[in-house]
Amino acid sequence: MGSAKIALVFNAAAEYTTGNYFRDVLARQGADFRIFTPGEQGSIPADFKVRFYIDDGSHYAIRPARGVLKVLYLIDTHTSFAQDQVMTRMADLVFCAQKSAADAMAARHPAVHWLPLACDPALHYRQVPEKIYDVAFIGGVADPRRAGILAALKERYPRSFIGRAPRDRIGEIYSSSKIVVNTAVDNDLNMRFFEGLCSGSLLFTDLIDNSGLDLLLGQAPDPFCVLYRDLDSLLEQIDFYLKHDAERERIAGAGKLFSASQRYQDRWDAVAAQIPGLEPRPLGWGEYLACRFALARLALSNAVRRRL
Repeated sequence: MGSAKIALVFNAAAEYTTGNYFRDVLARQGADFRIFTPGEQGSIPADFKVRFYIDDGSHYAIRPARGVLKVLYLIDTHTSFAQDQVMTRMADLVFCAQKSAADAMAARHPAVHWLPLACDPALHYRQVPEKIYDVAFIGGVADPRRAGILAALKERYPRSFIGRAPRDRIGEIYSSSKIVVNTAVDNDLNMRFFEGLCSGSLLFTDLIDNSGLDLLLGQAPDPFCVLYRDLDSLLEQIDFYLKHDAERERIAGAGKLFSASQRYQDRWDAVAAQIPGLEPRPLGWGEYLACRFALARLALSNAVRRRL
């Protein structure tokens, strides 16, 4: 990408949003970039020739800008695929955190790639004197299935951390735990999967179909996490690994090693590698307004459906 100025466009006010991790990557490497919210697109200077849009489910139209490359990273396609398809029409280069969405969109767009979420060792790993928690889960309830799993974990393992925590404490909590439990929502390969691996603790994750999990598992010579199908198998395996320290730490060590190639720096390198030689597609105001209308219509339809 050379010395191109980069406009990083995302909802920066959200503490846990993926854009903050790319902000940290660009800052560390001394890139020439500035952060804009989606509502500030009209104020991006003309000499910022690359716009990197990271959408966390906000959904907005990408404004036309002559000679500007529009790169879009879609995170929550598992919950908002219709809106994400509209956003994709306005971008020159598209990345999807969920592989199933990347596969579906590739048939409609010439430049779509799977780009999983990732970890940041500076935040997601801490060297701790001891493991003070048996089990950890950081996040919200989200759906009835997850609520049931979290309730069972709280009851069975009282020496655990289950709930929310500030972004800068994720690594401390996970690294201080013997086991990190991940539960997917709508089959998503989420941030917690990579954060748990990076922490150096043993990651438990449910089987996530058509998400790319099988491809990640195939990249490592040894198992680096424990898979479970349902609550019974989860509790049975947690009981086993809490009693077998050496085996637990062996797999956790393999997960920590694997996470070294799953950083946000690696994801940014993958994005940057696709940019050279890519020409911006002209985007007209008519197409922009049509996309705005389509997004508004879908938002209204979703709001009505939620009320029913």
